[in-house]
Amino acid sequence: MGIFSFNLLEEPWIPCVDHSGKSKTLGIRNLLVNGHDLRSLEHQSPLTEAAILRLLLASVHRIVGGPRNLKEWAELYRSGQLSEQRVDGYLGKWGHRFDLFSEEDPFYQTGGLTILDKNGNPAPAPISFIMLERASGNNKTIFDHSTDEAPFSLSPAESALALITAQMFGLGGLNRKTTNHFGYQPSFFHAVMVNGIFVAMQGANLFETLMLNLLIYKENEPIPGKETDSPVWERDDRRERERLPAGL
Repeated sequence: MGIFSFNLLEEPWIPCVDHSGKSKTLGIRNLLVNGHDLRSLEHQSPLTEAAILRLLLASVHRIVGGPRNLKEWAELYRSGQLSEQRVDGYLGKWGHRFDLFSEEDPFYQTGGLTILDKNGNPAPAPISFIMLERASGNNKTIFDHSTDEAPFSLSPAESALALITAQMFGLGGLNRKTTNHFGYQPSFFHAVMVNGIFVAMQGANLFETLMLNLLIYKENEPIPGKETDSPVWERDDRRERERLPAGL
């Protein structure tokens, strides 16, 4: 049996709907190339929709290399769709970083990370641990009556959705776990989108929605940035205990 793989660029995992109201599930590449033929993202959780949109916006910023000014943005918007050549040029370079189960660079994860028990033996946590809607650990079983002892699994597509939602909206709190890379971690802070309000403009199609929510950014606008600024899948410091953002 070969190495298990699920590349988020090609495999279908993002739920959306076309202009006829038909539901579709697409990978990142097909969604970006065909965004003008799609009405919107569509998932039962607004948190997941917001997380997907943020991931797509980061991808588009890198694909177009900007926009750096209003003229660049206007040209992108008037084009009516993303250039397939530009999409494939960028995604082809970084495709190996979008595999959910890569041994070295699993998407949005730290490769080789293992939770350890008090004796130093592997003690993996159930995937429900990262799902806000499920009871796990010592969470109260008020709205969800499942427990960690009950068998529970997700498909690779469902796992990808749960993962990016947790990365954007995971609540901080007591952790009290030891890992092979980072040692003992008594607690952790909430994810980046927990505080504040997320507002997104919606266009007539998914391409327009992405364009309307792109920020025009320069070296120090809208927030200070560095030449090393890049999305997480381009960074090589994911095994460092503390990683500071380098810009937008």
